[in-house]
Amino acid sequence: MPNLRKRINRLRPTPESPYHKELPASPFIQHAWDHGTRSLVLACDNMLGFLSMMRGAVPTSFAPYSVLRSGVDGIGLSRWLFEPEIGPDERARRAYRAVIEDLIELGKAQAIDPDESIARANSAGHLRAIADEQASAHGVTPAPRDKSTYSALAVRYAPIVLDVNRSGAWGYAVLSAAAHGRAWAITLGIQSASEQRDGVRDFTLGPHHALVDAMAWLVLRALTWAVEDAEGYAGIKHDPIPR
Repeated sequence: MPNLRKRINRLRPTPESPYHKELPASPFIQHAWDHGTRSLVLACDNMLGFLSMMRGAVPTSFAPYSVLRSGVDGIGLSRWLFEPEIGPDERARRAYRAVIEDLIELGKAQAIDPDESIARANSAGHLRAIADEQASAHGVTPAPRDKSTYSALAVRYAPIVLDVNRSGAWGYAVLSAAAHGRAWAITLGIQSASEQRDGVRDFTLGPHHALVDAMAWLVLRALTWAVEDAEGYAGIKHDPIPR
């Protein structure tokens, strides 16, 4: 992990990189780079937090689910934007979608707690108008609004096997459900149950260790691949690990 963090911190596109070759095509190529690298930093930070949590003195039961899920989201968005097989037109479309999603969330936050000190230039509506104007000027349409596309991209290359033969996509669904407090996911971690008086059962809950271990392995591998994708787009050479 420390080595991956160093590689992320050193991400700077070379003059001969695919990034610089695509940059003249659209201003959204710059957005792709900004959103993709930011998501990569987020994913790496979450995984460093996960490792620290697992080694910490204070035991946790459900925090690993949320941290791993956030790691998957960051990895997936980064790989979606830096996918080597796509060209500048599709990359610009995906970046436009990422910009739109960011501004939708900004608009929700501003609607909940409007701050009179926020200048009009920083409003979600004004920033969206600028993005739409740029897109129109360069003939860019947004990629479809489907976050599962890039969440799946983080896990599709590495199926995992739990005690019940399940895939990484199933593991991500459990992480998401547990992060949102869904009972069916949380109770996968039931460690013991005893009958109490008056028909009340006493449960001892904890993490589903097989799931957490398998998803941690998957996410760490996917993070390595995401760094490789970003380095490839930046024109940085590294020996890839098998996929």
